[in-house]
Amino acid sequence: MHHRSKTGLVRTFLPFVVKLPRKTDKRLPGCHRIKNLYCLLSSATLVWPGNIQTRIKNMSLELKNNPTLKDFQQYVLQMKRERGFNTTDKFYECCLLAEECGEVISAVRKNSKSGSVASDSVAGNVAEELADVFIYVCSLANMHGIDLERAFREKEEKNKRRTWKKI
Repeated sequence: MHHRSKTGLVRTFLPFVVKLPRKTDKRLPGCHRIKNLYCLLSSATLVWPGNIQTRIKNMSLELKNNPTLKDFQQYVLQMKRERGFNTTDKFYECCLLAEECGEVISAVRKNSKSGSVASDSVAGNVAEELADVFIYVCSLANMHGIDLERAFREKEEKNKRRTWKKI
C-alpha cells in the first residue's frame, strides 16, 4: 500500500510505515517489497504507525479445520500479502524454494544416525523445513494460477498408466 505525501512516497510494510524520499531508484521494481525495503532503508525513515495493535488484531489470517489444498493455497496467498512478502516474482520464489529444500536435506542429514555433524552444529527440525517447502510450493502454484489438488490428481492419473520398474 502506498500514497504520496508532502515529503515523498509513503509505503506500508506491516508492522512499519516506511517514508521514502521523493526520488527513488527507478530500476527497483515496485513489486519486490522485501528487496525494495532492504535496498531503500539507507534513504528511508521508519515510522511506527499509530495503534499498531489494532492493525495486527484486524489481520484475519486463519486456516480452516481439515483444510483442502486449495485452502492452504489461499492461506499462503493471504499470509504473504498481510506480511508484505513476494507474491509476483516467480524466479525469486524458486530461489527461496531451492534454499528451503537445501535446509530439508541438511536437517535430514543432521538427524540421521549415519550423518556426521560438527560438535557445535544444531540438528535441524525436519517438520519445520518441510512446512517451509510446502509454503513455497503453494506460493509458486498461486503465482502460476495452478490448483495443486487438480494438478496432483491429473499427474497421478498419468502415473497410474505408467509401468514402473526398479533399477
